[in-house]
Amino acid sequence: MNNEQKLFNGKPILLGTFPIDIEEMMFYLYLPIKMANDVHWKIPERLKVFKPLIIESLKDLIECHGAEYFQESYIYISAKNVWATPDNVGGRAGYHIDGFMTQDLSYLWCNTAPTIFNSGYFNLTLDHERSMMEMELQAFKEKEYTMNNFDLLRIDSTVVHRTPDIVKPSMRCFFKLNVSKEKYNLKGNSHNYLFDYDWKLHDRQAVRNEPATANLDAVIER
Repeated sequence: MNNEQKLFNGKPILLGTFPIDIEEMMFYLYLPIKMANDVHWKIPERLKVFKPLIIESLKDLIECHGAEYFQESYIYISAKNVWATPDNVGGRAGYHIDGFMTQDLSYLWCNTAPTIFNSGYFNLTLDHERSMMEMELQAFKEKEYTMNNFDLLRIDSTVVHRTPDIVKPSMRCFFKLNVSKEKYNLKGNSHNYLFDYDWKLHDRQAVRNEPATANLDAVIER
């Protein structure tokens, strides 16, 4: 077990507000729209409704990290337009960090019930299982805050956040664009048939559904 600890207190960065209307129910999970070491991106027809979010995210990525970083990275889309209830928010409940212990970036957007962030300081063990428990113990309710509906946000692997509290059942659309140097190659991730690729897919781990096996080394070695 890795006993090293690190302080986390990242904040979301607002890129703009995009009031997109989504009518069709859908559930895509980590679907690649660009492969590493390539500049071409391919979006399935059903996901082109999110094109303004994709373009703004990629524009920000290149401005902040450069064209070379963009070219070297995989880019993935998750898009969930589902009926959300207090018992089923459409995502895994609890505090977490996207890309924990990686340099991955995430761009988030939703049309209702925004993601909940926490402004507290989190001293976390660099271990997937222990860090999840530590987040829950160190998260104070009075430190929680949200951004607004339709806001497009950039977060990195220092931002502690959780799924929203659903009070009134309704349709909720959530969009996420992930940027990573790793293949997101776990079973259940969506396949983009506009690309010709055949990745070996691996079982997900019980402690945390990280999308890439490379992100699970700390768990696998325990």
